[in-house]
Amino acid sequence: MRLISFQVDVFQSYNDTVLAIGLSHFSYNESIFSTADISIGIDILSEDIPSEKDIEIPGETVDSSNFSLDKNYSKNSILPHEVQFVSSMVAHSCSLNLKGSTSISHIPEIIASGRAALDSTTNASFFLCTGYVSFSIMVFLCPCSVTRSIPFVPSMGSFLQLQVLLPLLALSLVASKADEKSMDRVPPKNDEEVVFAREEGRRLFLHTLLRALLPAVASQLVHLIAFGDLMISFEMDFIRASCSRSGEINWKTVARCGALSDYSGPAKVWAGSLMIAELALCTICISASFHSRAERIGKKSPFRNQVWSASTFVSTIVVIAYLAVGLGEGVLRALSWYTYFVAFFMPPLCLLFCERIKHYDRKYEHRAEQLRRLQFETRLGMWSPKENA
Repeated sequence: MRLISFQVDVFQSYNDTVLAIGLSHFSYNESIFSTADISIGIDILSEDIPSEKDIEIPGETVDSSNFSLDKNYSKNSILPHEVQFVSSMVAHSCSLNLKGSTSISHIPEIIASGRAALDSTTNASFFLCTGYVSFSIMVFLCPCSVTRSIPFVPSMGSFLQLQVLLPLLALSLVASKADEKSMDRVPPKNDEEVVFAREEGRRLFLHTLLRALLPAVASQLVHLIAFGDLMISFEMDFIRASCSRSGEINWKTVARCGALSDYSGPAKVWAGSLMIAELALCTICISASFHSRAERIGKKSPFRNQVWSASTFVSTIVVIAYLAVGLGEGVLRALSWYTYFVAFFMPPLCLLFCERIKHYDRKYEHRAEQLRRLQFETRLGMWSPKENA
């Protein structure tokens, strides 16, 4: 980090982001503020000039309770709103214009809040990518299903998954708090020519694909079992006439029945609704793993994010309401016990699988952060704050 003292303190970090902090009443600081990546102005004159009600103007009545000999100003004195106008002119390029010298103590908190917002937004973006890729894989697996009847993907369920649940959960993830050591980590170097670090792009692609694969497979498994159960319960005459050869009828024989290739009855629609609902439940569950890319759930509980907790509750209610409206009478009673076992066992399994992937991500991120720290303290030592202490 480099420090230059000329009324504006310019801090250049390892990622080549220039932060300028200086007095906002000096006109020559305007050009420095405009060229820096992030500028913060400090208005120290406002705290030294009294308010207008404390200023005595000759020829006008002054409140005796606010009058004092050391605050006897003439008409040529600088008024508070004039100081604020000059400060705002110089600091028009600044993201913040703090009032008073004591406000400098809040700058670390502001930087920490900015890093927390950046990290949480990045995690929410990864979650959105994972959710959309998972839905795409589920749709892609429909023609590849082992059953002769291609699964039906409901339009209303797809709309709720893509346009309601995923954006709602992603916005709630933005409200996550920062990691405990977020201010101690050296950020990646901000080089426009380098999009990903070494092997980072391949790792992100592979891990996103793995996170998205298990929920899609779980939804297909639920559809496979549920479709057989519903056909046996509601289309028994059709099954006996077209699919029964040995007299034994179960969901396996129904799944491999060739006569179901042209079937388009209500059982197919209901099985599709259960499939999209299972995907939604798995998506809600794995969202807990995206509160942090480094810390485990046991160390950073997702329930500390009250916005996410409320969004999870609302999302679950939406899924239940969708099933209540989309399923016919007696559908849930027709499902076998192992259908419920798979449906409720797969979401926590998906979460554990995501946490296991996070373990490898954490090892990679820790090694990369240690390398950036080493480069910061050696090759870029002249910019380090230790050199200017």
